[in-house]
Amino acid sequence: MRLTVRLSVREHGYLAALAIAIVQRTLLKGVDWQDALLPFAGFLSLVLDGVMLLLLAASFLTDVLKRRRLHHLIAALTLGLLAVSAAVTRQTGLLYSAALILLARDIPYARIVRTFFRTALAALILLMLAQLTGLTKRSVPNPEYSLGYAMGMAHPNNFASAVTVLLFSWAYLRRWESRSFTILACLAVGFAVYRYTISRTALVIVLVYCLALILYEMLARFHAKNALKLIRLGFIVLLASSVWLMLYADQVFGLLGLDGSTEFTPLAGAMARFVNAAALYEQNGLRLFGSYIEFRSLRVALQTNQEAVILDSAYLYLIISQGVAATGVMLWLFGRSIRAQLRKKQYVLLITMGVFLLSGLMERFALDAAMNFALLSTFSALEQDAQNA
Repeated sequence: MRLTVRLSVREHGYLAALAIAIVQRTLLKGVDWQDALLPFAGFLSLVLDGVMLLLLAASFLTDVLKRRRLHHLIAALTLGLLAVSAAVTRQTGLLYSAALILLARDIPYARIVRTFFRTALAALILLMLAQLTGLTKRSVPNPEYSLGYAMGMAHPNNFASAVTVLLFSWAYLRRWESRSFTILACLAVGFAVYRYTISRTALVIVLVYCLALILYEMLARFHAKNALKLIRLGFIVLLASSVWLMLYADQVFGLLGLDGSTEFTPLAGAMARFVNAAALYEQNGLRLFGSYIEFRSLRVALQTNQEAVILDSAYLYLIISQGVAATGVMLWLFGRSIRAQLRKKQYVLLITMGVFLLSGLMERFALDAAMNFALLSTFSALEQDAQNA
C-alpha cells in the first residue's frame, strides 16, 4: 500500500509561514536566552524571518497565477500601505500580521486553527523545557510591582498571554463539546497561570471569556443570539475609550485618588499605560504613517539603566506609533472578520474576538495574527457552525 502525500504551495506554504510566526513569537523574539545562546537565537530569528517571507510570497504568487482576483490587488495595496508605516516606524509586526490575515483567503479555517493550536502548544512546551533546563534566564522583571515569573520571556504578562491564547484556541476547537467542562478548565488554567505570573490582565481576560460563554448559553436559550452583533462596535468603542483615557489620564488618576508616579497597585498599573501613552502622544502627535519610537521594555531598561518606553494599549499603539493609515487598515480587517463570523454563525469565535478586542485596552497581542487567531477568519474559508446553522 503506497501512501501519497500531496503538498500545496498555496495552502501548506501559508500554514508553514503561520507556524514560523508562532515559533518566532513564543521562542525567539523577546525570550531571555542565556548569553551564550543569544547569537544563535538572533541568527535563527533572521533565517526564519526570511523563510517566512519566501513562503508567504510563494503562497500569494501561486494564488495569483491560478486565478487573478480583485482581492489580490486589494491585498497588495494594503500591504504596500503598511510597508510604508513599517519603514517609518522600523517595526514589521503589523505588516506580517496583515499578510497572514490577507493571504489566508479561501484556506479552510479549521486547518488554520488546528495548525495554530498544535504549533503554539509545541512552542510553549519547548519554552518551558528550556526554562527547566536552564537555557533561559529566570528573573523577576520588577520586584516592586510583581513577583510573577516570565518563563524566560521578557515579562510575565507575555507568558500569561501566550498560555491564554492557547487556551482560547483549545476552547474553540472543542466548541461542540461540553461547555461546562470548557469553562471549568479555562478557570483552572487561568488561576494557575495567575499564581505563577501574577498577570492580572490575563486573569481578567479568562474570567470575561468564561462569563461570555455563560451569557452565550443564556442568549441561546432565549433565542437572543443576535445581541452578539454588538461586538462589531467593539473596535471603535474601545479605540475611542483608549484615546479618552489617554487624554484625561491625569484627571482620572486624581479622581481615583492615585499617584501614578509612586503607586504600584493593580489599578495604578493599568492607568500608567495611558499616562505613558499621553507622554508619547505629546512628543509625536498623530501622523499618517506613524512615528519612529525607540521602545524599551522594562527588562532592557533595567539592564541598560535607561528609562523604559512602553506603549501597551493596542489601540494607542496603533494610532500613535503605527499611524492613522494603519489604524484604518486594522479597523477594516477587524470589521471584516466580525462580519464573516456573524454570517457563518460562528458565535464562539465571535465571543473570542470580543475578548481579544477587550484585551487590546491593556495589551498589544490583539493585533498580532500569530496570537489573535480569530483575525485569521477574515478571508479564510470559514465553515458554517453546524450547531447554529
